[in-house]
This record gives sequence, C-alpha cells and structure tokens, in this order.
Amino acid sequence: MKVSKRKNCTHLYVGLVLLCIASSCNRTTNAAAESAAMGQLMSAEELLAANDCAACHHQKESIIGPSYIQIAERYTTKDISMLTDKIIKGGKGNWGETPMTAHPGLSQAEATEMVNYILKMK
Repeated sequence: MKVSKRKNCTHLYVGLVLLCIASSCNRTTNAAAESAAMGQLMSAEELLAANDCAACHHQKESIIGPSYIQIAERYTTKDISMLTDKIIKGGKGNWGETPMTAHPGLSQAEATEMVNYILKMK
C-alpha cells in the first residue's frame, strides 16, 4: 500500500512540475501576444496618457523634460531604436542631467508607436 501511494505521489509531483513548465511557457507567449494586442488597441496618444509622460513632457512646453516638438526637431527616424530604448530603460544625458524615468512595462512595439507619434510633431 505504501509503495502505491508513493508512486501516485511521484506521478502527481511530476505532472505538476510539467504543468508549471507548460504554464510558464504559455504565460510568456501570452504576455507577448497581450502586449502586442495592447499596442494595437491603444493609440500613441492613449499610451502617452496612460503612462506618466505628461508629468515631464507636453507637446509644446518644456517642463522637466523636453517638449514633444523639441524631441521631434532634434531626432529623426534613424533614432527610433535609441529613443524606444530610452523610454523603456530610462537614462540621462541627452537633455541634461535630469534622468528619464524607465518604463519597463511597455513593450518595444508600444514604445516605438509612441516615438513615431512624437517624431511626426515637427
């Protein structure tokens, strides 16, 4: 009787481990798909409003950081990758010593959508 219970417990344990592994793989895939879907569902304006962008940036006025128009005048489409990384990872030095807040919750697609929108404000 004890051997049978151990076998059942072992099978149950192995099954749970496999289920956890499968779930984590699915979760990564689903998170990427959900993030991509959010980027498609939310416009750049909505993404800017949904994040803390307005605390430091406005379209025409320089507040803590540069205005969107100042960013559009300084950078081109060649800088999209760098600007996207700056939104996601944060940093400082491009506009002085005031740091840019990181936004790691944004996907690459969402940040790129925001950058493209800002660069069109010239």
